Amino acid sequence: MEAHKKIAIIVQRFGKEVNGGAEVHARLLAQKLSEEYEVTILTSLARDYTNWRPYFAPGPQTEGNLKIIRFTNAQRASRKRQSHFAWKMRLTNFAQKSLHLFGVRGKKFNFILNGKLIETTGLKWLEAQGPAMPDLIHYLKNNQACYDAFIIFTALYYPGALSALTVPEKAILIPTLHDEKPSYFPVYKKVIELPEWLFFNTDAEQKLAERIFSLRLKKKKVVGLGIDLVKDKLIPEPDIPLQYDIKNDYIIYVGRINKLKGCGVLLKYFKRFQKETKFDLQLVLVGENFMKPASEQNIVFTGFVDEPVKQQLMLQAKALIIPSFNESFSLAMLESFAMGVPVIANGNTEVLRNHIDEGNGGWCYYNYLDFKNAMIQLLTNPELVSAKRKSGYQYVSEKYSWDRVMNCYKEAIDNISSKSKG
Repeated sequence: MEAHKKIAIIVQRFGKEVNGGAEVHARLLAQKLSEEYEVTILTSLARDYTNWRPYFAPGPQTEGNLKIIRFTNAQRASRKRQSHFAWKMRLTNFAQKSLHLFGVRGKKFNFILNGKLIETTGLKWLEAQGPAMPDLIHYLKNNQACYDAFIIFTALYYPGALSALTVPEKAILIPTLHDEKPSYFPVYKKVIELPEWLFFNTDAEQKLAERIFSLRLKKKKVVGLGIDLVKDKLIPEPDIPLQYDIKNDYIIYVGRINKLKGCGVLLKYFKRFQKETKFDLQLVLVGENFMKPASEQNIVFTGFVDEPVKQQLMLQAKALIIPSFNESFSLAMLESFAMGVPVIANGNTEVLRNHIDEGNGGWCYYNYLDFKNAMIQLLTNPELVSAKRKSGYQYVSEKYSWDRVMNCYKEAIDNISSKSKG
């Protein structure tokens, strides 16, 4: 790899204090790429995705060997305004499908559905979602030639979507696509179809994109992220759980703690399980708490912790629990596998189900009874648990090596660079 090549990574939030799947993905990738390239992060001032309120200082900064440029951003619009443009997007989507169904195409289609109006509404939707960063887009227009390639996270939010539309010929877009209503909005058609390369996190995500968009001729790959195999490198430090009043065996959740991530259902299931079975077990939730329930006797909220502490808490857990309704990759699951820790995951989420099915590193649940059965097996069947620990570790070591991931990025960066020079 050529050290002089300059790469920009565009992501809606960035920093050690930021806890989110795409943002952590971007940070780990940036750190790895910085070993071979000159990497600059282009991001917002925000730390909290629920409001995009400015937290960091604007302008150039550094974190290790990474350069960071933070652009001013607007805060998230009111729910009423977001809902208004979401409704208009859904209405437009319905109209497009209806006209196609009745054979209306070509000029008549464009006349009936005002393309300019659709684009304007799409932009308003992206601004309402936030974090709106017009200064970033202005920077890209004036500094595109300064970079060999742009790696862009994610398709949903303003920075990723507008950047993909501004520098498509130099873009590697990691869309982190979910099967949810906004993915079908007309505004995302160009966002997904224009970039030079598309890197998906899983087979399920790529199949979803191919179902929604026209990608037959696109340069695309399932790449994901390299996972460090730490099972034999980490030594358990029993004092760390004790610092958080974790005194018994425990299961752990890692990530944003809110209802959208399934944490409300998880708390409900765990309390019911405790009442019905009487196992001496704790539930530990690690991450920023947006639900704000208080810790109870067997439920511990640690708040945000640094990476070494998070690793120790995961390493010493009986299992990682992932209740999420939407995932495009699930870094936490693969990190857990890499530690030899089994996972109990929401099987209604295709990405989670596929990891469990292919890796055999844990259990899926679809309702409370499935959750209860998985928990009982975890706590009473050591032979099965041992087999799942080994299987999950093997799955990660074979499918998510850094060598394979870096080769994929090298190919795309070299391809973009050669085209721009040619």
